[in-house]
Amino acid sequence: MKLNNKVIIALFGALVPASFPSFAADAFTEVTETILASDPSVRAERARLAGEIEQLRSANSLEGPEIGFGYKWGSEINKWDLSVSQSFDWPGVYGARRKAARYRRYALDESLKAYRRSKESDIREQLIAYVASRRRLELMEEYSSNIDSVYKLSQTAYEHEQMTILDLWKVRVERELARARCIEAGNAMKTAADRIATMNGGEAVDLGGVTSYPGSAVGEYDPSSSPSLASARWNQLAAEAESSAAGRSRYPGFSVGYVHEVEGTSHFNGFTVGITLPMWKGRSDNLAAKLMAEAAEEAAEARRRELRSDYEALRQQSAALTAQADALEEAIGDEAKYRELLGKALHGGTITLHEYFGELNSLLDARLTVEEFRASAALAAEQTRRCQ
Repeated sequence: MKLNNKVIIALFGALVPASFPSFAADAFTEVTETILASDPSVRAERARLAGEIEQLRSANSLEGPEIGFGYKWGSEINKWDLSVSQSFDWPGVYGARRKAARYRRYALDESLKAYRRSKESDIREQLIAYVASRRRLELMEEYSSNIDSVYKLSQTAYEHEQMTILDLWKVRVERELARARCIEAGNAMKTAADRIATMNGGEAVDLGGVTSYPGSAVGEYDPSSSPSLASARWNQLAAEAESSAAGRSRYPGFSVGYVHEVEGTSHFNGFTVGITLPMWKGRSDNLAAKLMAEAAEEAAEARRRELRSDYEALRQQSAALTAQADALEEAIGDEAKYRELLGKALHGGTITLHEYFGELNSLLDARLTVEEFRASAALAAEQTRRCQ
C-alpha cells in the first residue's frame, strides 16, 4: 500500500534531525579543580609525604650525647666522676646524607605532583563518561521526539484510511522502543553524574558546562614533563648519595667529651677523645646501598620505557579512533539528503515501512557509533596524562 504524498512529506520532515548546539569551551579543568579542592585524599597524601620528609631530616641528626657517672670505693678515700661525650661519624657521611635527604625530598615533591595528576585523570575520565552518556541521551531524545511526531501523523493517516493497522502498530512499537532507550541513556547519565558527586564527597557538581569532550590531539612524548620520571630520577640520585654515605660510614668515627673527677677533696677537669673502628659492621650495609643504587637506576630506566610505551600506544589508539569517527561521519554524510531519499523510496513503494524504520535505526546506530569512537578517543588521550 502506498502512503499519501503529504503523509510521506510530513513523516520525513518530522524525522529531520536537529543539529547539536555549539559547545562551550572545555569546562573539565574548572570541575576538576573544584573537586580536588575538597578532596581529603590529596591533603592526606600531602601530609604523609611531609611526614616522610621530616623522617629523612631526623635520620641525619646527631646521636644524643652520652652522660656517664662513675663511683669507686677505696681503702682510705672514694672517687667519683661525671662525664659528657658526643659521638660523630666521619664528616663526609653527614654531607652525603644531607644530599640524599634533599634528593628524597625532591622525589617526594614530584610524587605528590604525580599523585595529584592521577586524581585529576580519575575525575576527567569520569567526566568523559558523563559527556558520552549525555550526548547519547541527546541523540536518543532527538530520535524519540521525531518518532512521537511520526506516531501522531500516523494516527491521523490511519483514521483517514491512509495507513494500515499493521503500519500503525509498527510506528507505535518504534515509539516505545525509542522511549525505552531514552530511559536507559538517562539512567547512564545519572549514574555518571552520581560517580562524579561521590568524588566530590557526595556533593552534587554543576555539570551544566560539561557538554563536549576535551581535545583528543596528543603530541609527542615529553619525558621532561613527567613527575613520575622526575621522582624516579631523584630517587636514583638519592640512592647514589646513600651509597656514598654507607661507604664513608666505614671510616672511623670519633667522640669528644668533658670529664669532671673528684678524689677526696681534689677536683679534676679534663676531656676525652675516642675513635670508633667499624671493624665488625658496615661492609654489608655498604654493599646493600650499592645494590640499591643500581636497582634505583634500573628502575628509573624501566619506568621511562614503560611510560613511553604506554604513551605511544594510547596516542596511536586515540588517533585511530578519531580517524574511524571521522571516516564514519563522512560516510553518513548529509543526513537530510539520505532521509529524503528514504522518504521517496517509501512513497514509491520501493521499501516498506518496516524497512524504512530499519534504515532510520541503522542511521541512528551509526551516529551513536561515532559518539562511541569520539568518547574512546578522548579517554585514550586523557589516559596519556598518566604517562607524563
